[in-house]
Amino acid sequence: MTGGANGGAASPADRGAIVAAEQLRRSYARGRAAPLRRRSGNRVEAVRGVDLEVLTAETLALVGSSGSGKSTIARLLVGLEAPTAGTVKWRGRDIRTLDRSSRLAFRRSVQIVFQDPFGSLNPRQPVGAMLREALAFHRLATGAAANERVSRLMELTGLSPRTAGRYPHELSGGQRQRVAIARALSVEPELIVADEPVSALDVSIRAQILNLLMDLRERLDLSLLLIAHDLSVVRHIADRTAVMSKGRIVECAPTARLFDDPQHAVTRELLASVPTPLRRFP
Repeated sequence: MTGGANGGAASPADRGAIVAAEQLRRSYARGRAAPLRRRSGNRVEAVRGVDLEVLTAETLALVGSSGSGKSTIARLLVGLEAPTAGTVKWRGRDIRTLDRSSRLAFRRSVQIVFQDPFGSLNPRQPVGAMLREALAFHRLATGAAANERVSRLMELTGLSPRTAGRYPHELSGGQRQRVAIARALSVEPELIVADEPVSALDVSIRAQILNLLMDLRERLDLSLLLIAHDLSVVRHIADRTAVMSKGRIVECAPTARLFDDPQHAVTRELLASVPTPLRRFP
């Protein structure tokens, strides 16, 4: 499989960034967001003036406690929600201004893998049909060519070829998350946004899925935005780490520097909760 969709020309300020958030804000009517988030009048502010970019061929980790706004950022960056204020840019272009063709290219370029693989998969479709549907929608392959690509996706994500004929309820949690990753890969993205991809899995399976994402990033030259609440899962994975608290990015630095010399109290608090010594995933 090759690289992702062509993103078009980028402005000098965004050169190298696949997606970028500029002064991004997202608020909800009271009662729609977690109570930990900041309230202002009749609105709940989930994201409060965030600047963030994901660069080509990097792994960026976005970490923070529950309710800090991480998953909201994920949904904004992939276009599943519209910001209350601010801008999301794809290759330097405001995604709100994209024409139909460019929006389809954006959807191919930036894919998301959700925390709950069972909830994100169609229970009425076998795995192979889901993947072939994505290929057909984006006009990438049909017929025998699509079947061949489905087989390749099974191989890439460590799934048995027999998995293509099974339904989500027949699979384990780890298998379902592999299917979700395969579906994201099917359209040849540049960037995968992985929103807490292992938090719903058994501890014994988490390292396997993280290692799979690391391997795919290298083999396919992908960028990865890994969203997590546990710093211990990002130290040996991420090139840069951004720390989020109460809807804001409070610190962003190369991961090694952030672990060795944290500048913000929130970062130090998160690091204090990490088991010592940290170990590499097997």
